[in-house]
Amino acid sequence: MGRKRKKFRRHRGMRLFYKILSVILALAAILTGTVLFFQVEHIEVSGNEKYSAEQILTAANVSEKANLILLPQGRIQNDLLTSLPYLSSVKICRRFPTTLQIHLTESKPISAIACDDTWCLLSEEGKILEQVDESLAQTYIEIIGLPLLTPTVGQLIQVAPEDIARRDSLTNLLAALADKDLLSKVSLIDFSTPNEIKMNYDNRLTVDFLVGADFPRKLRILLKASALIDENAIGTFDLRADCAYFRAN
Repeated sequence: MGRKRKKFRRHRGMRLFYKILSVILALAAILTGTVLFFQVEHIEVSGNEKYSAEQILTAANVSEKANLILLPQGRIQNDLLTSLPYLSSVKICRRFPTTLQIHLTESKPISAIACDDTWCLLSEEGKILEQVDESLAQTYIEIIGLPLLTPTVGQLIQVAPEDIARRDSLTNLLAALADKDLLSKVSLIDFSTPNEIKMNYDNRLTVDFLVGADFPRKLRILLKASALIDENAIGTFDLRADCAYFRAN
């Protein structure tokens, strides 16, 4: 009887061993198939205007024959955003069995601000896109009176603690102008006066705001008020209070 029990246990142990071995072999077969059959053969890039497809692929560091399943999406996105400052978002999609798609969104330069001995082009969010000379900077909205700390291409502008409210007002004002399609009417935004903002509008009007204002609301007031004056009038709209006050030059 004892021998039969030992033999039974031995057979049961062997069956368990073969089951485990079968699972391991199956997993190995799946992994091998994955590596062999899901290799990148086509890479599609969309949404790029500033950068060529070759620049995108070089920065992404993805070669054909790489494994589509095992591709590190996070690493690819980080490499692209770090290497190419005009990119604002990157989406990686796998299209099995052999296609990798890279969808991009690029930032647009909206304004220019003095940084060191040159000028920095800024996106709506306040990201430094590139450094340019003064002649090119003049084709964008000029920002003055807001000193920067260690301006770095590809990074958001950094300011001293006492200037954070003014920096936030800049990005909020640019966003409000973009939302109402008014960026082309603005040539200068001046932060030189403490707690105030002066904006050159339509090449004939100065608009005064307070730092931290509700800019979407203020721009609605400006549009209504400017429609009530002569289209060639030159002067200042004071929007620091709840109403708009116009003072002709």
